[in-house]
Amino acid sequence: MSNIKKFLGKRVKELRKKRNFTQEKLAELTGIEIPSLSNIENGKNYPNSETIGKLANALNIRPF
Repeated sequence: MSNIKKFLGKRVKELRKKRNFTQEKLAELTGIEIPSLSNIENGKNYPNSETIGKLANALNIRPF
């Protein structure tokens, strides 16, 4: 499971940077707290399905 968390976090971070979003901007767009977003990007936390949907919408990608 930790490999999935790390992979997902790395991908979120890549997509965020590709769109020139700061963590603060992505957090604002999704309603996620900055520390929570940081934990997702660092592979410490796995987001629930609602959060995955919010991230996908903000990053303009399909979640699956």
